[in-house]
Amino acid sequence: MNHLVDTLINIAIQEDVGTGDLTSDAIFPVDSEGLAYAVAKEDLVFSGQFMINKILLKFDGRTVYIPYKRSGTLCKKGEKLFEVRGCIRKILTVERTLLNFIQHFSGIATLTRQFVDIAEPYGVKVCDTRKTLPGYRVLEKKAVRDGGGHNHRMGLFDGVMIKDNHIDFCGSITAAVKLVRKKVPHTVRVEVETRNLDEVREAIDARADIIMLDNMEHAMIEDAIRIVDKRALVEVSGGINLENIESYCKLQPDIISTGYITHSARAMDISLRVNKSGDSNAIA
Repeated sequence: MNHLVDTLINIAIQEDVGTGDLTSDAIFPVDSEGLAYAVAKEDLVFSGQFMINKILLKFDGRTVYIPYKRSGTLCKKGEKLFEVRGCIRKILTVERTLLNFIQHFSGIATLTRQFVDIAEPYGVKVCDTRKTLPGYRVLEKKAVRDGGGHNHRMGLFDGVMIKDNHIDFCGSITAAVKLVRKKVPHTVRVEVETRNLDEVREAIDARADIIMLDNMEHAMIEDAIRIVDKRALVEVSGGINLENIESYCKLQPDIISTGYITHSARAMDISLRVNKSGDSNAIA
């Protein structure tokens, strides 16, 4: 993970800073020192804290980072998230790269928390999917955990999910599960995606560990859960958002998975402000 984070930071710095910050370098002497702090401009769940010091160290090993909030913390509008002290040039140069990361991850954490707050009273777990920005998956899934959600498989390598195209190419759920069981370690659970009640019955007979009910209507989900009858975990997925998640939770599946919390989360509004002679001024 550290290698991945370093790579993403290097790419972000290169695209924004390039050969240098023309504006800051022209205005401020090399030895000018200052203080700045990040402030939440709306209620949010903070995420991405682990990246802050890494980003700062890429610019200047002498910059002091003082955290006020930990990742996963609910922060109110106006609260300070962290403080940085050091070379003004470096602080201003790093600002946008730093904010872009934490605004994005805080957005995912905040949206996830909204889903979790609805699902938790029903005992339903909220999980992410593989619908993430390429290269950002590990970090976006960390943001989901910061928001109180759970991670589905990280990739194709760490979990078995027999999807509709696997079934159609293979010929049946039964055949696909049998082939998987022969080659996959017994410690790995087998999930099967189903589209109708006949497939649910077949998945149960094939002894799937997890049965996904994909894009089913509510009435069909109710029937499917009765058919499964606790013989496997039931996961509901497909078209789930903040407006309809509670209606799915009331059906009492074990898991609700949604790509919405990663692919549709907006960036949170966070600003870096400088402290000069006791006055706080926003840096755009």
